[in-house]
Amino acid sequence: MVFVVLVPTIPLLYFQDKHQGEVLKSMAPAGRLIAVTLSDGWVPHSLVETDTGFFAVAGGVSLGKNEPLTLEVRVNADRYLCDASHHCTRLF
Repeated sequence: MVFVVLVPTIPLLYFQDKHQGEVLKSMAPAGRLIAVTLSDGWVPHSLVETDTGFFAVAGGVSLGKNEPLTLEVRVNADRYLCDASHHCTRLF
């Protein structure tokens, strides 16, 4: 019985989370870019250093030196680091 109720709700939960991942909850300045370090391994990621702190982002990023960055939090609590052109990369 639980299986009959649970199976139809899984796609609904997925699409709700996907929609909430597109809705902006808050935005804050993340500082200006100082350096980017790529770390290889099982899960490649980059460490972005700004004048206000460090941010670990998924995958590689291409950012301009001294470029202003913003930190965005979406409704589903996902966090993104965005450049001036609003190209966003998800944080770990």
